[in-house]
Amino acid sequence: MVSKLAMEDIESLMEEGCVVRPSDVIRLNALGLKLEKRPDFRLATLPRVALCGGVLFTQPSIEQDIFLDNMFQVFSRDEGTRIAVEAYVLAHPDENWSKRPMFPRLFGVKCAAWIRKHLGKEVASKVRAALDFCKYGMDPLDGEFPAYAVDETFDKWYDEGGPKSPAMRKWLEACALGIDSAAALKATSPQLAAMIERAYLLNDRKIGDDEKQLTAEYFATLKEIQEQARAARDAKKGPENG
Repeated sequence: MVSKLAMEDIESLMEEGCVVRPSDVIRLNALGLKLEKRPDFRLATLPRVALCGGVLFTQPSIEQDIFLDNMFQVFSRDEGTRIAVEAYVLAHPDENWSKRPMFPRLFGVKCAAWIRKHLGKEVASKVRAALDFCKYGMDPLDGEFPAYAVDETFDKWYDEGGPKSPAMRKWLEACALGIDSAAALKATSPQLAAMIERAYLLNDRKIGDDEKQLTAEYFATLKEIQEQARAARDAKKGPENG
């Protein structure tokens, strides 16, 4: 079996002109497979998707989350407005959501017109369920209810917005750790959490949980392999080749 995570990291080193020893490839692949087989492994998590009325909704990126937080500083938070705005945003993952519209209310009219055209015959609760699945997922241990349904703090968290919103805080934390800001914006919340976790590990900062041991082992090994491969590459070049 081949670990997708290990393959990507090895290929990245090879693109840098490094030669990775077979023993290191095997070792990293073994650790990668251990990590990827965990049910809570997040680095390889694909965005959640849901289909409703022929419209495909996708789990929002951090960029989309921040956009929604900003829009709900302007728009009413009634359920109809929420559905219209969230449905439009989650149905258009490839748009540039970092660019805030100059006329937010005109954007709201655009969302309303779009939802009437594409989802006008759908029951609102069905659309809401599809959006919530993309945003929050489902937990079988909770009887297939959305994860937020059993969280007593959800209502308070749901209404947080603006510069102190959860998405904005995660993005700022990622940037402070040296993660590329554009990559962080395009990641989903679970993907960005994994990127932050990786940054902590590579910078030898404590993350505390014993359950992250496999993650720590993988990235500690990767760092060791990267350092050895780059040193061997640079030594081979010699001072005359710079």
